[in-house]
Amino acid sequence: MKRRQFLLMTTAASAGLTLRPAAAASHTEALGGSNAVFADGFEVVPPSTNTAYLFPPGYFEPDSLLPLQKIYPQSDAVTAAASHHRRAYPGLRWECPVRAMGGSNPRFYELLSGPAGMRVGEFLQRDAFGDYVPTPDYATLIWESPVAGSYLIRVRCSDQNSTPVLFEFRLQVALDGHLFTAPTALGSGDGSSPQNAMAWNQAMLGNGIVSPSRGKVLVCRGGSYTLSDDLLVNASHMATSLIAYPGEIPVFNRGIQMRSSDVFVGGLRFDGVGTGNFGVINDWKFNHRWSVWRCHFERCFNSNTAQNNNQSCIGAVNGGRAAGRQHLLLAENTYRNCNGLHGYDFYNVDTHLCERETFVIDDPSIAVRHSVWFPKGYCRFYEISFCRADLPPQAVEVENIIQAHNGAYAVSLPGVGSIEYNFVRGGSNVGGLASNGAANGTAPNVGPITLVNQVRRNTFVGKQLGVRNWDRGSGVDRHSYFAANVLQTAGNGAVGLLGAANANPVWFIERDALSAGSGLVDAAGRLVNTSFRGRRGAQVWRSE
Repeated sequence: MKRRQFLLMTTAASAGLTLRPAAAASHTEALGGSNAVFADGFEVVPPSTNTAYLFPPGYFEPDSLLPLQKIYPQSDAVTAAASHHRRAYPGLRWECPVRAMGGSNPRFYELLSGPAGMRVGEFLQRDAFGDYVPTPDYATLIWESPVAGSYLIRVRCSDQNSTPVLFEFRLQVALDGHLFTAPTALGSGDGSSPQNAMAWNQAMLGNGIVSPSRGKVLVCRGGSYTLSDDLLVNASHMATSLIAYPGEIPVFNRGIQMRSSDVFVGGLRFDGVGTGNFGVINDWKFNHRWSVWRCHFERCFNSNTAQNNNQSCIGAVNGGRAAGRQHLLLAENTYRNCNGLHGYDFYNVDTHLCERETFVIDDPSIAVRHSVWFPKGYCRFYEISFCRADLPPQAVEVENIIQAHNGAYAVSLPGVGSIEYNFVRGGSNVGGLASNGAANGTAPNVGPITLVNQVRRNTFVGKQLGVRNWDRGSGVDRHSYFAANVLQTAGNGAVGLLGAANANPVWFIERDALSAGSGLVDAAGRLVNTSFRGRRGAQVWRSE
């Protein structure tokens, strides 16, 4: 029996684990090598015939307990008509992420149908050293000069096992779908075009007041936006898609609190924002399908000392429910010199993807206070991939840079977390906490459940606290898969068990790690021993 099939059968047997109900049969076919079409909602999509992006065995991880699934965008049947991915303005460059998670990385994307001139960044590109790296247009739809009309967009995403999923939505290109704003009015100030941007205080009349941006995509011209309070994004009062004008940077001094589903925040910058309400961008109301893309957080800080471990740049708080938020996307955001904050801190999220995030501390006076990426209490299915953290070399706090909690509250349900192709350097413990059960102690688990974390092909460089790089927690049935990681850490610590031993059945698989106190990677994070290139750690490479 193949290891992949054994892992799936073992996990499912533990608690009836359903990884992706809408496509469970399709995933089983994929594992068995079937060439049948794959159901995805109401659509079917045949496997790709493009073999150019497939890597040879040994250069990717074929065994994934997190099946390939769509994150953004979802279908028109469930998303708001005024969503960014469904609206474009004639002649104005349109960019939109298309992201799946799960399956076997690296994934690739193909545009199956769309207007003339539209393209998608299909795959990683080789850099000057020959490694495959994401480029700005990877997994992104781009149309330089949209033409008025209605267009069916279809994109296929495939993983290294040739398992496909289909994105399908309709894009409307018209003059009346956007409102343009600026710190002060431009031209006529009616907001109908980039040259006539409406003043911010007219486009956004205030929280709870119906504003001209309602039902439109709000496009922010560059400049400084001075707000007196956080912006409460509510579909009944204002736009739920807020994007930067192409090539310009709108800078905000206050954060965003989500009060609706289908929120899209793209290209905005937040400077020196204090988090008094759990996040610079935060969802307190259990909303679905929201995305934060290509935003920048500069010197944001924790201003709520009473909740000092629940503050973050991006947060989803208020947990303890049986059904969590669905389809959240964090992609290509940057965080620089933020003090006392997690990059993100999520409670009660059923599906989310954190991809290509960059967290940097280059001011040595700033103490790194908390974990960078933190799927916290009751996060069930998620992927953290192709992210980078560069932190000060001193040990600053007994807390891991990645903490992968996917335990439950009083309602016990299964979960799978995938942590792969990330590069972490410096700071405190460079590893993380995998498979923690009753996270945060809200309530004891009511029965045996199955939690799985697969930690694969990451590179960790720098400090460690204690005797381990990675801890695997206790409290529930936990199954962890630690594969092909590179650990260059002080003391050369090992993966170990945190907490009391658990009487419930437990298995832990560790294989193919490279571990040493020094000499494994160079200053850029590339392996010194090139014979392991593309087969260990976060480098993506194959021989040509």
